[in-house]
Amino acid sequence: MRGADDKADRTVLVIFAKRSTLALRAGIHAKVVSERLWHATIAITLDTNLHAIPAMQEEAVAVVAGLMFAAKWKV
Repeated sequence: MRGADDKADRTVLVIFAKRSTLALRAGIHAKVVSERLWHATIAITLDTNLHAIPAMQEEAVAVVAGLMFAAKWKV
């Protein structure tokens, strides 16, 4: 019977991991995601979801570049 409990535990962890990854990719601040998951520190959230960070970095570069380009023409 222990096998069923282990499977349920893994399922819960997978749901938590997917929820946090989706939240971060949607632009929800990592501190908010961390608090919602009851992580002791934001570092736990970021370390756990490191795979989501590269996509976020690319998005951030695009946004900042767009802002800088737009500001260039307004000056």
